[in-house]
Amino acid sequence: MNKQQAMELISASLHEGAELRIVVARECSSAILKRQVLITMCLRAGGKLLLFGNGGSAADAQHLAAEFVGRFVRERAGLPAIALTTDSSILTAVGNDYGF
Repeated sequence: MNKQQAMELISASLHEGAELRIVVARECSSAILKRQVLITMCLRAGGKLLLFGNGGSAADAQHLAAEFVGRFVRERAGLPAIALTTDSSILTAVGNDYGF
């Protein structure tokens, strides 16, 4: 792949990501707001947020849990959130017993 082809590939990938965010904004904003309300209700009632994923999504879940426990935009008390993928003993034991 030459430099021009690489630049075109990078540009195409960035445009595709931007277009996806526009579609999500248009088609999913209402659903995201509904989930935000449910999460807020859960946390205010003393519940905790459980996050999970597979592969790269497991890393995303861990990052998101860290943002809830720490902070995201402003200083505040930590919020109860756990990424289920952080306990490798349970993850592998259950996977071994029931299948991955």
